[in-house]
Amino acid sequence: MAIYGFDIDGVISKGFSFFGRNFELMVYQILRVRFFRKIYDKFFRKVDAGVRKTIARLKSQGNKIVIISANSENYREELESWLKWNGVIFDKLILRENMKESCQEYKGRMAQKERCVYYLEDRRRIVDYINENSNCQAILYKN
Repeated sequence: MAIYGFDIDGVISKGFSFFGRNFELMVYQILRVRFFRKIYDKFFRKVDAGVRKTIARLKSQGNKIVIISANSENYREELESWLKWNGVIFDKLILRENMKESCQEYKGRMAQKERCVYYLEDRRRIVDYINENSNCQAILYKN
C-alpha cells in the first residue's frame, strides 16, 4: 500500500488557469466569501474526470488517498460535500488552519507528515518545494 496525495484546485477540480494566473488569483480571492463559494461549488466547479478515475483505481488497488489543500479549514463542510457529490473517494482531507503559513511550506509539511509517496499538484513552485524539502515525489499536473 502506498499513500497518494492530491491537491483540489487545479487537480481534482478544474481550475481557471486557461484564463491566466492573475484571473485565477482574483477568482480565489472572491471565493473567500462563503456566499460566492457556495455558488461556485454548486454551479461552476467541475471535477476532472480523469483524476477522479485515477483516484478510484488507486484506491481499488489498496492505496490510501490523502487530499491536501491550501483551502481554509473553515470550508471543510463545503469541500467534503463537493468531493462526495462528485464521487471523489478519499481517506483523509487536510485543510490549512494557519493561513499565515505559505502554501508550499504547508503542503510540503503535510505531504511529509502523511508519508505521501506521490503528490499531484498544479503549481510548479509547490512541486519544486516539495521535491526539494521532503521525501515525497511531487508531480506537476496540468488539466
